[in-house]
Amino acid sequence: TTGADSFTGNTGDDTFAGSEIGGVAVWSVGDALDGGAGTDVFSVDQTAAITGPVGVSVVGIETANLTSSSTIAVDASGWTGLTALNITSVGGAGTVTAAATTAVTATNTGANAVTLVGGLSQTVTTVDNVVLSGSVGAVSATSSALDAATTVDGGTTVAVTATGVTANGTITVGATTAASGAVTVSSTSSAVDTT
Repeated sequence: TTGADSFTGNTGDDTFAGSEIGGVAVWSVGDALDGGAGTDVFSVDQTAAITGPVGVSVVGIETANLTSSSTIAVDASGWTGLTALNITSVGGAGTVTAAATTAVTATNTGANAVTLVGGLSQTVTTVDNVVLSGSVGAVSATSSALDAATTVDGGTTVAVTATGVTANGTITVGATTAASGAVTVSSTSSAVDTT
């Protein structure tokens, strides 16, 4: 509902749906979800931007799928038990934050940056640039029309692939925090400044 709700799963595999109804978001302030036992999924699918509501609690849910025709900005770092956070957007991702135990996968089909902080790993497929930091594992970013600054800090292995790059498209890896493993950068344009 559009008010505060509390739901607890059972011993099996549960699915919690927070998709909009009549254009109104139902994942709202004060919602509390507890997956219980099993392998559980929480999904939010809405046309409008998704912003993590104030005071929400997500516990014991292993996979979260957030899909928006606009932007997504969520702090999932306190969602205990979450192992996979999947982001699908059209307008980019405002800051999405995850715990070190959560693998983050983001797919963005429109303009604007995808910004991820933390996570067990970070995998991004997008149109334009990314701003990635704090992954404790592998980082992979693919841009199909890079026209702004891409930055990656941290991670173990880092792989950045950019095609359709304009003069404004730059790639910087490790300016603040170096990767602990191999770094691979691939670009279709000599206009890219790779450092």
